[in-house]
Amino acid sequence: MGVDPERSLSLRLGAFEAVAAQDEGSPRLFVIRRHANRPEILGYQVDLDHLRGTLLERGGQIPASVGMEITIAPGNEISTPDDPTVLVQDLSPFTPWWRASIRPQDKEIISRYIARRRWIYGTTSALLAAGMFLGVALVLRDLSRGFDPAMTTASRQTAILTSARKH
Repeated sequence: MGVDPERSLSLRLGAFEAVAAQDEGSPRLFVIRRHANRPEILGYQVDLDHLRGTLLERGGQIPASVGMEITIAPGNEISTPDDPTVLVQDLSPFTPWWRASIRPQDKEIISRYIARRRWIYGTTSALLAAGMFLGVALVLRDLSRGFDPAMTTASRQTAILTSARKH
């Protein structure tokens, strides 16, 4: 095995250690467990090229509300674009030489989403303002009907009963 120590990355995963490295020009992930009492190292090796191919093949089968264009490529092949709809990130700390690029297939979907939200929030705000205005108008109407602050509760009840008997 020809692992280049200059291009390898080691991370602790509980009792395990993950080492990402280039082995004979092919990216590999080694998940190992070392025992203090034993000289041997136990673990397994993952072919990251095969994993990448599987991710790209099955990534398009994941149901999503919006169609996405997914690209996984070496970091120097994917540059940070000027398009704000594109998300570019490192794929994983275990694969520092790969980057993932995700962009919507329909670039106008964000504009349509914003326009729809603008209508929803605008209509809601207008209805809220109308309700508040109507509430103030009703309170002012009730106040203008002849509210007499000198009238006690008992005299109000008597006035209500008297007007009810007349009708």
